[in-house]
Amino acid sequence: MDEVKKDPSAVTVERLLEQMSNGKIPWRKNWEQDPMGGLPFNYGSGRTYTGVNVMHLMMAQMANGYTSSGWLTFNAAQTLGGHVRKGEKCERVRFMFDVKDKDGNPVLDRDGEQMKRPMIYQLFNTDQCEGLDVWPAIERPPVSWRHEQCERLIAASNIPVYYGGNAAYYRQSTDHIQMPLREQFPTASGFYAVLLHELGHASGHPSRLNREMSGKFGTPSYAKEELRAEFFSMIVADRLGVSMDENYDPNNHVAYLQSWMEVIKNDPQELFRAASEAEKIAKFYNIERYERENIIDEKRPPEEREKKPSFNPKRIKSKVRAKPKTRSKQQQQQVAM
Repeated sequence: MDEVKKDPSAVTVERLLEQMSNGKIPWRKNWEQDPMGGLPFNYGSGRTYTGVNVMHLMMAQMANGYTSSGWLTFNAAQTLGGHVRKGEKCERVRFMFDVKDKDGNPVLDRDGEQMKRPMIYQLFNTDQCEGLDVWPAIERPPVSWRHEQCERLIAASNIPVYYGGNAAYYRQSTDHIQMPLREQFPTASGFYAVLLHELGHASGHPSRLNREMSGKFGTPSYAKEELRAEFFSMIVADRLGVSMDENYDPNNHVAYLQSWMEVIKNDPQELFRAASEAEKIAKFYNIERYERENIIDEKRPPEEREKKPSFNPKRIKSKVRAKPKTRSKQQQQQVAM
């Protein structure tokens, strides 16, 4: 069956298992030097995609050899002054929207939760397009600044961190993180990446997000929790610009891969539950407040604070264009996706 016609979830799982069968952990990479520019993002707004769509688009980039992390719809490409090349194939991703009644009020399910409805969108990578305005080069903050934000995040968690030994782990019974000495890590960024991974585990404590964490190494329960911490590490590494340690726990590299593959093969939806849980962890620790734009905004007087601006191609590259036609609500929504 053509990948375009398959369920997006099935395509993502197939691609991920193929990467893992070759001994690769796709999300473990040096995000500072990532030629794809970090996690997948909306090329029109600059917003990073979240949840399952991050993994889907990341796998699509790797499978197709795209060098860009920017994605947009067919109509959005035209709105931004370019076009999708003829014959290019899209990636189908699923977005969930809140269900509302005719008066705009939330519609709740039997459990009192907000009802959601799925919508499938067809996205193209900017490598598949021509004529688009070019994003300005990403100006990463100094390494010292990034490490400072990691320290702020760890301190704000109020979770004790002890040093000594040769292993990094979180112990739920004593609610503390154990780390080797900083000098034992090849780089400072690698040290923080591992520490933030363990911080992801610590979020599962009953006093925090209360996840199932009783599994021992080699059990499905253990593998599921590791996936959550791994995806959380990926989110933090991208948003704070910290290099992930690609050789983290190299002695168990193969064992981890095998356990993750087994869990995902037995229940493909576990991959997407893990991605969703990782976003919850990021929200619990309020990761956004440690990103550069928000740090700068916090220092301004309240009356001068502004929301993070969306990407506006016209601000960085002028181009003479015909007066755009009035867009329908559906087209406006596609640009925003």
